[in-house]
Amino acid sequence: MLTLIALAILQRAPDTEAPRKLDELEQKMLRLAERTASTEPENAERLRKGVKLLRERGTGGRAQAAIDEWLKGNPENSARHRDSVVTSLQRLLDILEGKERKEPDKHMTIEELYVALEEELVRLIALQTALNAEARAEEGKPVTRPLAIRFAAFAVRERAMRETVDQFRRVLAEKNCAVFAFALGLIGDDMGDLADRLDAARVDPPMKELQERVLRRLRDLLDALREARKNLKNRPSSDTPPDGGEKPPGPPDDPRRVPDAAELELIRKIQEDIYRRTKAADITDLGDAQTTVLRRLSDEQGKLAELLKGLIERMK
Repeated sequence: MLTLIALAILQRAPDTEAPRKLDELEQKMLRLAERTASTEPENAERLRKGVKLLRERGTGGRAQAAIDEWLKGNPENSARHRDSVVTSLQRLLDILEGKERKEPDKHMTIEELYVALEEELVRLIALQTALNAEARAEEGKPVTRPLAIRFAAFAVRERAMRETVDQFRRVLAEKNCAVFAFALGLIGDDMGDLADRLDAARVDPPMKELQERVLRRLRDLLDALREARKNLKNRPSSDTPPDGGEKPPGPPDDPRRVPDAAELELIRKIQEDIYRRTKAADITDLGDAQTTVLRRLSDEQGKLAELLKGLIERMK
């Protein structure tokens, strides 16, 4: 597990001793990386990368704030703080690399929000693809303590991705981008279920199906978002409809906005996915697992119906 106390040295070090303290920090982080290499190889690699970046960039400004946040986790009981620890560590490395992620903000324009979401979806697809592969590589292995710890780390990474998805969902909902917010809500629910299965450290067909669905929905949303950005750029600037034509849809944060073709296509894909999974469900054996599947399908179908009802009301 990640022991973060080593970074406290940076907070106490006088400027004149910075080089020596940085050397001490480097050695502590490298020793920690060695101890966690077998149980948490991804975090061990982050530590090694952190050493390199700290030496190249130093620590200051936002990087120091990230370290402060990182140190909030109790190093002697890091399992309870695993979510914040891993997220803060990744944030620190992103800052040091100059790749700090844009946080979604309700004050963003729709174009800015779409750009930020597109960048984040590309990142999430890469992270999810890698995480799926790492989990499947452990299929069939006996659940030893090191393996359980490894899967617990997988679950933390999945929940960190879900938090990112929820951040964008909330902002999109405030901007009346109901279709994209709905799609992100489904993805977030799937990620939550997948994290629970990862905690159980068992790679089985339901987990694999869930992994594939999360990736498929992320990719479908990315395709729809890119198409919506094209439509947004091509939208006439004037509200005056062309001769013989209809008034174009309003801006995406207009409560009465008509969904564009990209959003309607995304709704169609979501409906087809629900139908496909419903058709594949085994209603002859309604055990706990199958009942849970059917309950989720019913919930998704109900939410989709509410979404469509709301869109129709807006167009009146």
